[in-house]
Amino acid sequence: METPIEAWISTMPMTIAYAASDWLQLEALHRYPDLRIALSEGSIGWVPYFTERADFSNSRHKYWTHSRFQDLKPSEMFRRHFLNCFIDDAFGLQNVEFIGEDNIAYECDYPHSDTLWPEVPERLWPTINHLTDEQIDKITHRNAMRWFRFDPFRHHTKADLTVGALRQKALAAGVDVTPKSSLGERPLAHGEVRPVTSGDIMQMFTRHEDSDRLILNGKSGGVSLVGGNGKGPARWLAGPSSLRRRRKAALHSNGRVERPDPADRRASHRSGTGTAPRD
Repeated sequence: METPIEAWISTMPMTIAYAASDWLQLEALHRYPDLRIALSEGSIGWVPYFTERADFSNSRHKYWTHSRFQDLKPSEMFRRHFLNCFIDDAFGLQNVEFIGEDNIAYECDYPHSDTLWPEVPERLWPTINHLTDEQIDKITHRNAMRWFRFDPFRHHTKADLTVGALRQKALAAGVDVTPKSSLGERPLAHGEVRPVTSGDIMQMFTRHEDSDRLILNGKSGGVSLVGGNGKGPARWLAGPSSLRRRRKAALHSNGRVERPDPADRRASHRSGTGTAPRD
């Protein structure tokens, strides 16, 4: 719990391999050839070794594990059922042939702090410009269209959905593309400067869980919070409101109800400090 949270953030895409390995063993994949699984925010650079290792392990151990993969290889099943989505993965895009050009889809992850919006085209192009036009079309939109059975070109012309056309439309509509604070809660106390740890994040989640429980247990559309000082309940936010709005307005800490400090909302997409989970 003392490890800086950046360690977890760095390895997060690769940890999806554990889930992929479990799902690859589903009996349903053998029964339903049209079943589809999209690995969102999982990236792609790990896929070649994962499928290679799955095939190797199966070839060495299927005789005693009673594996469902006797004739079909795990890698073949993976290509049949899995779509791999990435935000930024230059290495993976150099190894498309080992992943499958039909199994890769781009995502921008907006509005989370990993997102490259509004600079997606400028960041994506250098990593895919070595591919063929056919491969680029598949990775940027056609694979997602096929996988999720959605055709945007039934509603818009292709000319209207280019980067240039969409940016002009956004400009005309007054869309602000300036990076701003994500308005997420700061996991450290105001003024405290040190690496944020996994323990800090867990404590923040615990505060959210406690405040949610108290909000949900409130009566008459309000929130009844019992103070930790033994002086009785504190009344807050009478009247109907969404759980999200209530949580933002009432943070439960040490038996008190506090308004969020605007100074604690410093996370910025551009500076990369916006990795703290939001409520």
